[in-house]
Amino acid sequence: MLEFKVSRDQDDLDKKLGEAGEQLKLKGYGNDSSSGNLIKVALVFSLEERKFVRWKEV
Repeated sequence: MLEFKVSRDQDDLDKKLGEAGEQLKLKGYGNDSSSGNLIKVALVFSLEERKFVRWKEV
C-alpha cells in the first residue's frame, strides 16, 4: 500500500512525509486486506528534484 505526497518546496518534505504516514493510519487503508504480507509505505516526491526524496514504512 503506497501513499504519495508531492512537495513543491524543499522546506516541507518532513511535513509531507508525516501527513502521508498519518493518512495511511487514520484512513485505515489496507486494514481490510486478507493479505498477511501487506506493507504500507509513505513517499514524498519532490517537484524540484523530480524524484522521491523521503519514504518510510508505516
